[in-house]
Amino acid sequence: MRSSNGWHLALSRELTDVWPQDLGGFPPAAMLAVELGLYLLGRVMPGRPARDAWTLFGGYPYAEASGHVRTDEPRMAIRRARHYLWTMRRRRVWLTHLERYLTVPPELRGYLLAGLDEVPAPRSPARAAGRFEKFEDLLTSPPEFTRRRIPLATAGQYLFPVRDRRYSVTFSPALADGPRPSAHDLAAGAGGQGEAVI
Repeated sequence: MRSSNGWHLALSRELTDVWPQDLGGFPPAAMLAVELGLYLLGRVMPGRPARDAWTLFGGYPYAEASGHVRTDEPRMAIRRARHYLWTMRRRRVWLTHLERYLTVPPELRGYLLAGLDEVPAPRSPARAAGRFEKFEDLLTSPPEFTRRRIPLATAGQYLFPVRDRRYSVTFSPALADGPRPSAHDLAAGAGGQGEAVI
């Protein structure tokens, strides 16, 4: 499974200590998500107002229909951005986030933007200065894998429900203490280099 929400952690930490208290419902992570959307808009549909970015997050080919996307590179950037921004694919949700973005002090924002109908202009903020490099990295590389430890069963009895019944399974000490499976190497390529298995 690919991760969709850990990408902003380092940047958010740089903003947390100066984040205004009255923006409690709009954390730094939300601001960075809006800026990723604005970055995608500027990259794929330059010259369009900020309110139009939501059309890129839902999967409909608006950018292609309007003549902005003609090659695979921007198509892939849109697909990757959708992985991170799909929760803002509805017009009202995007506009609400954008309105909240306008309440963030300008010195913390990565874009000069006075209203929803303006074209966002990038600026160089002092805090979280590497945000644009991170946005470019997100749009040009696949999302990272989610990694978590999965506990293995120990010896004993386990109960589990199936519809309206309960079943059990018992693991003996010999079975539970047997060889442990090895982890998958997520960075390894396909076995056999993707050739057909005969």
